[in-house]
Amino acid sequence: MTSDEPEDAGELPFLVTDHLSLVTIPTAGREALKPEFKEGLSTEVEMITTDAEKAPHLARAVFSTPAMCALMERTSLALVKPYLEEGENSVGAKICVSHIAATPIGMKVRGRSTVQAINGRRITFAVEAYNEKEKIGEGTHERVVINPQKFAAKAQE
Repeated sequence: MTSDEPEDAGELPFLVTDHLSLVTIPTAGREALKPEFKEGLSTEVEMITTDAEKAPHLARAVFSTPAMCALMERTSLALVKPYLEEGENSVGAKICVSHIAATPIGMKVRGRSTVQAINGRRITFAVEAYNEKEKIGEGTHERVVINPQKFAAKAQE
């Protein structure tokens, strides 16, 4: 993990979905993120793959695509989190990735997220994942900054 990443980044909640683009996402009330949050910022998160991240339907124990997407989302969340105001959070709204190489369980993987575009409260990240030998995935991920209380209330409707 990078030095500017929260210590608990590995435990942050994440959401893998494209369905949020179909609903109105309540915001925290401000129109833009902090000015120091800008395109080109990046961070990395590393982890050792375990049986919890394996693709259960394959004969060989390999890092699954959903686990790779979760790593990419967790890395993007770790990047935006320090720039949020108190009481704000972000949710995953879209992910489009290619899983291009297999990784045996037990090998270290690293997610990299770079701010590609900022449109108000919607952030697009370029995401990549690597194992100890090569790039294993790449794509884009969008997150939207939200007010968690308003979001929870909207989800109950």
